[in-house]
Amino acid sequence: MFWRSVAGGLGVLAHWEVWLAAAIYVAGIAAFMISMGGVMGGRDASAPRTAVGCLGLAIGGPIVQGALMAMMIAFLMPIMLGGTDPTPPSILAAHAVGIVLAGVAGIIAGILISLIPIVGGLVNHIPSVLTFVEGVVIFRILAGSLIGDLVGDVAVDTNVYPGFWTSLGFLLVAGAFSFGALLFLALITGSLGEAGESITSIVAPAFGAVVGLIPVFMYASYVTHSVRALIAP
Repeated sequence: MFWRSVAGGLGVLAHWEVWLAAAIYVAGIAAFMISMGGVMGGRDASAPRTAVGCLGLAIGGPIVQGALMAMMIAFLMPIMLGGTDPTPPSILAAHAVGIVLAGVAGIIAGILISLIPIVGGLVNHIPSVLTFVEGVVIFRILAGSLIGDLVGDVAVDTNVYPGFWTSLGFLLVAGAFSFGALLFLALITGSLGEAGESITSIVAPAFGAVVGLIPVFMYASYVTHSVRALIAP
């Protein structure tokens, strides 16, 4: 089950919709940062404007990040669960409020975990761990009712979600894969000189957004295999 889930999670990366969603995610965060920079007004900004901008970054930043991550996961949910097509935009729009609230819940969960001694230090120093925690919370909120309807009473005493050690395994495997992919990207772009630097500046942000969600894709694949095993005739 573990390695099938790993393969299934990595298989999600073959869908172009994943990279489109990542590009929109990066663009959304960049747009927010630029807008907050405009509020602060640069070098000659007044103290009140600077304070408002800093407050907006501190409070609004995590909320925007969580909302965009939730939208990304909601858009990719059918693919994450083994399908071939993403969620139609009309459905995303109809459930936008609930999706954003799921994103806020994921951010709050990340903040609470980061306050736990020792564990919090690990989360704060390894961004992919925090992304995984937030992504799993969002995934479970958004997919919970769907999965519950699928398994019905069959899974009353069965947990279709991976446990701590399996989840840790997904993090480690995804981390090794990400490191290898980043090294390969650096070698390829490094050999192209200035053109390589331009490619890196374009590709790296979207790649970074996807990297943190790779273990979430594996987590979702595990759930898919568990559900299929339960409802198989």
